[in-house]
Amino acid sequence: MCQTFALIVCIVMQSTVFGCPTVCTCSGSLTQCTDNSKITTVPSGISKSTTELHLNDNQITEINVNAFQGMAALKRLYLYRNQITDLNVMIFQGLAALIYLDLSQNPLNCSNCEMSQLKLFLQNQTYGNAGATCNGTKITVVNFDFTDCTATETKTLNTTNRNLGSTSEDNKTAVIAGTVTGAVVVVVICVITFLVIRKVCSASDGKTVVQPSI
Repeated sequence: MCQTFALIVCIVMQSTVFGCPTVCTCSGSLTQCTDNSKITTVPSGISKSTTELHLNDNQITEINVNAFQGMAALKRLYLYRNQITDLNVMIFQGLAALIYLDLSQNPLNCSNCEMSQLKLFLQNQTYGNAGATCNGTKITVVNFDFTDCTATETKTLNTTNRNLGSTSEDNKTAVIAGTVTGAVVVVVICVITFLVIRKVCSASDGKTVVQPSI
């Protein structure tokens, strides 16, 4: 009974450290938060050790700039079939391991010059056009002619990309170190908790009851 209780404590502590949002299902480094009309933004509490994240087939309309912060291990990100109209590419900052990105079937607003930043971002990556198309057309964002956008915005994005490259390795190292540290802490605390509970249980089981003399 006591050993079972100790195991439950360890499981709860592990889920607290590594986490899985209630609207998602998690298996190892795979996190799936899909087919849910109530998901309108990226859920909080996604494990930083996630390598594959499915956020497709929801009602996501916007993505917070810090939504993917610290996810340096993330390799595959699925955002297709949502309601995203605008996308401030800074949200991908620090995703040094990202090799696949799917933005298809989102109503991206190419009349917004922020989409020109997405165009330049995708052109500088190795995972193609990410399926991103301008709303109501078959024109991909990387092929759209943003003639009305200013040169200042283009210059800003280029500067951002250079800075992104210089900080991504630092972010990745920090996240990996944090994940390892968290795992060690959980193991140590679990072992201590288990030993303490077992000792208490053993003492309780071996306790001698003294009957009062008549």
